Amino acid sequence: MARGEPLDGVGGSRPLYLASRPVTATCAAKFSRHQLVCFTEAPSYDAVWEARPLDPAAAGALEGAPVAAGAPLVLVHCATRAPLCLEAGVSFPTDFGVENEVSAHLSTALGMQMGLEHQAKGDDFRALPKRPLGPNHWVFINGEAVAQLPGGQGPACDVDELLGRIADDVAAVQGEGLGGG
Repeated sequence: MARGEPLDGVGGSRPLYLASRPVTATCAAKFSRHQLVCFTEAPSYDAVWEARPLDPAAAGALEGAPVAAGAPLVLVHCATRAPLCLEAGVSFPTDFGVENEVSAHLSTALGMQMGLEHQAKGDDFRALPKRPLGPNHWVFINGEAVAQLPGGQGPACDVDELLGRIADDVAAVQGEGLGGG
């Protein structure tokens, strides 16, 4: 592997997707037991994240706006509404050095500062979302040059030809199912 080469779990050019699922008895982060975050090769709704501003009150005004590189943000998992969290208190040694666990979990303060500020303004502070702390803050960093995506493998297929192949495969499977009874 060299700098600038595409990276995936098997050393090829297939993309990896950051995915997460709700916590269950058998599926949780190893040390913190929060929502597990991992890379997967299969695109699914488990791998859909939303970039939100740090201030929950500004989320509505900035919805649909482009995300600026270097601007702090919160990455929220769309299926579970849990933000991506760097578990700073959970570090463990690996072959690459000491690493921290990454999970999906809202890290908030126990204090009432934000609630008291809104209560002083006359707002109902109980309905306000909690502001995430540092472990939930992320930034997108871009390089000086944008890398080109690798070209597709093999010639492009015509849509009619592709639909014909699918119809033939379906007919073959239905024929096997009827004959093998």
